[in-house]
Amino acid sequence: MTFLFIPIFLSILILSGFGCSFNPTLPSKVKIDLPKQYLEGSPANSSLRTMVAFSRPWWQIFRDPNLDKLINLVLRQNYDLKQAIYDLRILQKQLKLTKSSLYPQLSLQASTGKQANYLSGPTGQKKMVETTPTSVFLLTSYELDFFQKINSQKKANLEAILANQEQLRLLRQTLVSSAVQLYLNLSFLNYQVKVYQRLLELQKQTTKLLGFLYQNGQVTYEQLLTSQNQELQLKNDLLAFKQKGKDVNYQLCLLLGRYPQPITTTPWEHFAKLKLKIRPGLPSQLLKNRPDILAAEKRLKELAFKAKVARRERFPQIRLTSQLGYTSAELESLFSPTSFLYNLAFNLTAPIFDASRLKTKEDLAVLAYAKAEQNYAKTVLLAFKEVETNLSKLKELRLTSINLKQTFNQAQKKLKLITYEYHQGQVPYTLVLEQKKILAQAKLSLEQNQLEQLITQVSLIKSLGGTKQVQLVFK
Repeated sequence: MTFLFIPIFLSILILSGFGCSFNPTLPSKVKIDLPKQYLEGSPANSSLRTMVAFSRPWWQIFRDPNLDKLINLVLRQNYDLKQAIYDLRILQKQLKLTKSSLYPQLSLQASTGKQANYLSGPTGQKKMVETTPTSVFLLTSYELDFFQKINSQKKANLEAILANQEQLRLLRQTLVSSAVQLYLNLSFLNYQVKVYQRLLELQKQTTKLLGFLYQNGQVTYEQLLTSQNQELQLKNDLLAFKQKGKDVNYQLCLLLGRYPQPITTTPWEHFAKLKLKIRPGLPSQLLKNRPDILAAEKRLKELAFKAKVARRERFPQIRLTSQLGYTSAELESLFSPTSFLYNLAFNLTAPIFDASRLKTKEDLAVLAYAKAEQNYAKTVLLAFKEVETNLSKLKELRLTSINLKQTFNQAQKKLKLITYEYHQGQVPYTLVLEQKKILAQAKLSLEQNQLEQLITQVSLIKSLGGTKQVQLVFK
């Protein structure tokens, strides 16, 4: 048995002379420049991931059965999600295939036939003799994973599965976030159409009144034309908002994986007084739950193992084979003791010269790892950018809402004043109608701000890794 290991040690010695090692030299880990507050831990957030795991889905905080039903359908029927699930199953099968290489391969080989030979007898006479050579063998082939090449490939496949699982989770979060945002947009567009229908009615009243005043010589024809143009503009705006609502509806249907059809939404008034209170804490704690970052980490580990596989392909391949069975010239004597045959073989194959093909393959694997490392750093920075952008935008929207509320309150006061002056006979009714339109526009701007706040908060939830630590507050 000692002689069997001599080729192994000789091969290792030869490869070591060329500077080969068991593990490739991978680039040093990239440093990510993050703000100090993101690198410090917080006792208050130490169990945050545990709390997230046992919280209910964050979108249920809206208390909207229509929205809950829509998201459940998206998660069941979306075609992109179904494709991602099949991708995950393919990777799982590939892992199973790699694991099978760690076990001996057994196969049964049987053969039979007829064979005729001319044999010379004692008298020199030739005679044709027919035989039936038959053999039955159990063949065994096993590659010794002496250099852990197959095991590294198995680990690479496992990391690929884990990365794909995180990508699948990211896709689910993206679909849910998109569905919620589109649903809120659709609900608001339905509300906006009603507001513009009201504005159109007010404008029609104004045009009708100005037409009467023009006939009596109290207003100019230019004022009448201006009112008619405003009425036409409102009609065009109304048609545009209806078409936009159809487009959003179709986008939701695409997420649902079904032919475009009307989607029922809860009236906007349900969302008008809602405010999501998100407790982000330190973003670095929540970003540990972001699937894109976790997927990038798993991708790095996968490529590190693949680089090891590429390095170990340069080492000898050691295979054991055995042959155990029976062979005989006649079928009747096949299983007799004299027909028993066995064969054991040890095969070693080591690359000597391949024009640097294996070395180049290893270099490519190391470069792929280095590229993925840069992508990981970029993913982390983009994650922090998303959080900061959403937090900053949310702050600006809330400050804007204060000004819009003041504008709305002033419009309400002015409408009361103009209405009083009209009843006193001091101003014409056209001013009352105009102020009602201004008040409706102010209310619409305020609700538009509310929509943008909710959409930004939904985007913030996604950027924080789909956190469920959300509270609902009524304004």
